[in-house]
Amino acid sequence: MSITRLCALSVLLAACGEGSDDAPAPDYACSEPARIVVLKRDELRSTCFNDEGNGCDLVGIALPQGVTTRLGVAVYDEDKRECDPALTSASIDDEDFDLVNDGVDLHVTPLTDIFDTENGVEPSGTLTVRHEALSAQWRVLAMVDLAGVWEISIDGLVVGDFEAAQSGRFIRWAQCPPNDARPECSAGLVFRNLVNLQSPIGALKLEGAIRPTRDHIDGRWTNGGQQGDWDARRLADE
Repeated sequence: MSITRLCALSVLLAACGEGSDDAPAPDYACSEPARIVVLKRDELRSTCFNDEGNGCDLVGIALPQGVTTRLGVAVYDEDKRECDPALTSASIDDEDFDLVNDGVDLHVTPLTDIFDTENGVEPSGTLTVRHEALSAQWRVLAMVDLAGVWEISIDGLVVGDFEAAQSGRFIRWAQCPPNDARPECSAGLVFRNLVNLQSPIGALKLEGAIRPTRDHIDGRWTNGGQQGDWDARRLADE
């Protein structure tokens, strides 16, 4: 049993022992389960790839490596009434992902990323969710985790720090909540070992490659007809 799973189960057991007699049991009016959905995770949806890196028919869900992400999975009947989540089970067919079902939501942690593979393909596995006879599947993919504070240099000159937050493939300013649609809040994408960043000011674009150390990115910048070199170094947490 992984440390992540053990910790989650410990929290659940402690919660069960505190005030459980006082909490009324939810009343689920669901008749017959009709659909299984992942709620409020549009920013995590991604093009789906299989183990060979080829496209697949499933909806992909991108998750940063080493980060436990809550997937709000729910089951509804035809009248949109929620079914009892305690009857929902889930599994992932790849040991590179840790899965904890707390009886309400699923918590998924990718344990590896592309730099841990030999074929240069992002780790992925099939998430299967079942509720009685009903089932649904998604493809989960592990991204390089780029969240943190980065020092950015343009042509050898340090221009400032960028505090990045990450939702799946999407990188944004950490000051912006995940659902903020302002242009400056959608700062870029990570795909395999490549990063594409956009400045909220002007037409400055930065494309670069992540080094296997995961704390250094370098590449080329463009701004209209101008171009040059840039790099970013992840600053250590204080």
